[in-house]
Amino acid sequence: MKSVTRFFIPNKYKEGSEEYIKSVLLINVFLLTSVVALALTALGYYISYNRSLIVMPIGALAFLANAFLIKWGIPLKVSGNLFVIKGSVVIILMIVYSGGIYSPVTPWIAAGPTFALLLINRKAAWFWTAVMFIVIAVFAVMEQEGLTPRIEYNPEIKPTYYMIVFSSLVLIMLMVNLIFEKNKNDALLKVEAAKKSITDSINYARRIQTAILPTAAEMEKMFSDSFVLFKPKDIISGDFYWIAESDGKKFIAAADCTGHGVPGALMSMVGNEILNKILFEKKISSVDEILNMLHSDLCSALRQSSTDVKDGMDIVLCAINENKKEVEFAGAKNALYFVNDELQSIMGNREAIGGDNNSRQFTKHIIPYTSNSSFYLCTDGIQDQFGGDKGKKFMIGQLKRTLQKISSLTMEEQKTQLVSTLQSWQNEYEQTDDILMIGIKLKV
Repeated sequence: MKSVTRFFIPNKYKEGSEEYIKSVLLINVFLLTSVVALALTALGYYISYNRSLIVMPIGALAFLANAFLIKWGIPLKVSGNLFVIKGSVVIILMIVYSGGIYSPVTPWIAAGPTFALLLINRKAAWFWTAVMFIVIAVFAVMEQEGLTPRIEYNPEIKPTYYMIVFSSLVLIMLMVNLIFEKNKNDALLKVEAAKKSITDSINYARRIQTAILPTAAEMEKMFSDSFVLFKPKDIISGDFYWIAESDGKKFIAAADCTGHGVPGALMSMVGNEILNKILFEKKISSVDEILNMLHSDLCSALRQSSTDVKDGMDIVLCAINENKKEVEFAGAKNALYFVNDELQSIMGNREAIGGDNNSRQFTKHIIPYTSNSSFYLCTDGIQDQFGGDKGKKFMIGQLKRTLQKISSLTMEEQKTQLVSTLQSWQNEYEQTDDILMIGIKLKV
């Protein structure tokens, strides 16, 4: 049966595509109704119903022709409508020649709207329902006016005819429904297989993204008293963090790339690579100049002067100079939070990295630090998280109060408190965005 079905499927329909699946359904129904029409021809011969010996074979050929129409490239919707039209004509003719409104064939009226619903769409089903109501009304009026068509088959076997015709209706409806369900299940299996393949690829991409992020050991070696709260919204993240050491400074950054998931993750890898080249190949170590160059190189990498690609990133970049006991900070749209006795914040420049090809001049801020000063670099994931009793955003104000409250704790305890606070706030709300918060405690 599969080989017969495939014979009628046009080569332009790729296996597994929506058109391919729909064409399989239509062709199977066309072939099934052709066989049923031929079987009813044999029944017509048995009951001496000569008209059916003409109408049903013609109907069988008409239904089979629909399969050839699909093979020849006729749109599936057109082919489906032609099938319902042909079937309705055959049914009406059989009713006319077998007694009108009380014909054993009359229940087949329901086949038109049913096939329209399964093979075309809901709108077509309503249309054919209306058409069939009109047909029934016409036959009812004819009966009322004494214009009942005469019975052209042997009336002595009318009960048998009723039983066989009604049984064939139930059978074909059942078989069409089974074909429809099988096609739907096949489609779902293909979707599940595609989903698994995509998910497997994304999970592997997570391994690659994880490999470029600093490890826990690397973080501890460079910043012995620190924490990283990293919680991607999807399997992979558009947020990333970066550390490096050069020119007597320790560098750390928290960046939020355009989007999340796959697009954001691709941007994060581009950003990570450019930062390494700026620091180690171009030997630029001033945080403001690093961001100026990051913007320029990202625009060049994405060809933003000649394409519609407007992606970019927000970033917090710090350089810790332990000899001078100061932190250099430059930011793009994000702020640096720090605690020297009390919580303070410095906002970065309003412009993002990338997004347009205009030049940038980022500002460098120098912050002296004392014993047990704490610095926090984050993206906007926490402050934008919806939750609480009223389903509102966490907001910057609440983030500041939380950081002030936990700043006296150890970094490990601070992370635990942040996670707990965030979970309590989020409750049953979906995570809004990627979440990244880095805390480091500096000592003199």
